[in-house]
Amino acid sequence: MQLKKYPQLKNRVILRNFESPIAYKSATDELYELDRESFNLLIDCDGSRSIKSLVEKHGETCQEILDYARKEELIDFLDGKVEDEFSKFKFVPKSPIPSLRYMLLHVTYRCNLRCKHCYLEKKDVCMEFGIFKLLIDEFEKLGGIKIMISGGEPLLHPEIWRMIQELMHYEFRKVLISNGTIIDERNIGKLEVDEVQLSLDGLPSNDSIRGPGVFEKVKNAIRLLRDAGIDVSIATMVHKLNLGEFKEMEKFLRNYDVKVWMIDYPSIEGDLKSNLDLLADLKEAAKIMAMYGFGDMSHTGKGEYGCGVHLCSSDPAGNISRCGFFDPVGNIKEGLLECWKRLNEKYLWRIDDIETCNLCELKYECRGGCRFRAFTFGNLYGPDPVMCEISKLSG
Repeated sequence: MQLKKYPQLKNRVILRNFESPIAYKSATDELYELDRESFNLLIDCDGSRSIKSLVEKHGETCQEILDYARKEELIDFLDGKVEDEFSKFKFVPKSPIPSLRYMLLHVTYRCNLRCKHCYLEKKDVCMEFGIFKLLIDEFEKLGGIKIMISGGEPLLHPEIWRMIQELMHYEFRKVLISNGTIIDERNIGKLEVDEVQLSLDGLPSNDSIRGPGVFEKVKNAIRLLRDAGIDVSIATMVHKLNLGEFKEMEKFLRNYDVKVWMIDYPSIEGDLKSNLDLLADLKEAAKIMAMYGFGDMSHTGKGEYGCGVHLCSSDPAGNISRCGFFDPVGNIKEGLLECWKRLNEKYLWRIDDIETCNLCELKYECRGGCRFRAFTFGNLYGPDPVMCEISKLSG
């Protein structure tokens, strides 16, 4: 009988008590919003309680919840009781409000490319392993669900493989953000991450932005990652040279089974300040961004806040900022929770505080757009003109 089975959360399924409770499949990047009844039931799915005992505790409706959770591969039904005390324990941390869900770690500013639109200054600086360990430990304690390892080019960090191995001890999702030029047959077996995000800014036009031969190396990296069973996502910046290439890019990326294609408009920062001729017309860029791109771009926030509400970033020294564009508010050695509180005092924007957004019926879809991009166009609390153009097309 089903009542004699013992439900247990699957490996890499984590529960978090955010603004509303969730279950998250970190291996596949799937997030399930739960009601309190379902959340409390799943907490008890540790393999030590039979369905019969769960029904006695939670009521008859829990059988329907358990069947759905099994169908969605959130839990297994075991034939026997789990006796290992450690396996009964499922860490559900207390999350701050707003919840911290995603962290971007710039582990180095070294890079082998000189892309014309890069916003970061190239420096021979690398994160100490102790800082890295402190960051991920603190992130887990606050209930984070996705770590993104970036640079510069993170594979140029002298201890990157040690860092990747250390990440294996954590259940949150691991994403490597790379330019793809260093990924090859010699190191693909060591890339023990859930996802690799690569940059591709066109087909023939890509190399005019990123350097000769880069496109072929990225294409090879996509093939190797796909064959290794690692999710591939692609980030593309709209610029003047690639406006006519998006139809062919979509065909190319779908043929390579790319999971997510994110398209954005660059912020005027870093090297782009010296290459303003690359900027595409806003209306043309908006048409591209409204037509192309696929996959679940991110698990966006809800409620009254704008962009970045669930994100923080660290530079190689452990200085914590909202997303890398804004100034840091403190260092990880002061505690991530303290830095998170400061971030939300200084860099947390309510949608209704953004000029003109309170009059827009699409404000909770675009959430006011990118605050730094709005700042580069003249007003931190003004509208993001790119998202406004996209909204006009949607309307």
